[in-house]
Amino acid sequence: MRFNFLVVFLVCIACKKQAHHSIAIIGHAGNGLDIPTSFYAPNSLESIEMALGTPGIEGVELDVQLSIDNELWLYHDDLLEISTNGKGCISNSTNEELKNVRYKTANQEKLTRLKDLNFELYTNKTIYLDLRHYNGCAESIIEQSLFIDGLTPLIDQWPAVNFIIVTNHKQWLNGFSQSGLRVYCDIETMSEFDQLKNGNFSYEGVIIRNSACTKDDVARIKHENKAVILFDLRAPKSIRKAFEKTPSAIITDDVKAALIEKS
Repeated sequence: MRFNFLVVFLVCIACKKQAHHSIAIIGHAGNGLDIPTSFYAPNSLESIEMALGTPGIEGVELDVQLSIDNELWLYHDDLLEISTNGKGCISNSTNEELKNVRYKTANQEKLTRLKDLNFELYTNKTIYLDLRHYNGCAESIIEQSLFIDGLTPLIDQWPAVNFIIVTNHKQWLNGFSQSGLRVYCDIETMSEFDQLKNGNFSYEGVIIRNSACTKDDVARIKHENKAVILFDLRAPKSIRKAFEKTPSAIITDDVKAALIEKS
């Protein structure tokens, strides 16, 4: 009887690990956002290359903003002065101004343009581009066509890289899909997913905070043939709980902890 129990126990562990094996690990803003173990500034070239150079990490999520010159730059916050020696919003800054901006970190990494990433090294990696649609300084919505015009040539140039557009601006979903771009919707609650489901929206998946959904919610999203990615994962406990919900992928700030939990 004791032997049978041990066999069942070991089989359960094996099944759980097998389920975890299919879940992709995605680095948040590269190698992590606002945690000491991230080492490099989020969205910096160094942080991105550290994450994508780690065996078992299948992609990164990056924050993308548009300069006044219609160039795509990587940065998380609304105001440059929050994390860098720059001032104001990227949307109100020229490329000449932005190329001199550095992070307030020990390494003083440069602000990075999207097109300056080493995409030749990212074959079969997935790059999630979280687009910032709102210019906080001008208090206005940025024209979607400007993002499409900036993204399309880059994506076409690197067909071996899996690019996925992320937006929480639902009005942009169909425009990206119609332009031939893969797009996911960033949602806050499951009620937002119901709105998407009942509306005429074209998208491939959703990104939702781990604490905002249950395992049953994840299953319901996947039942609609949509990918589901969980984020806001900074500690082993929350990462472990996210894996137990069996999403398509997780976006984590601690890639090493995620790799341990997945193994």
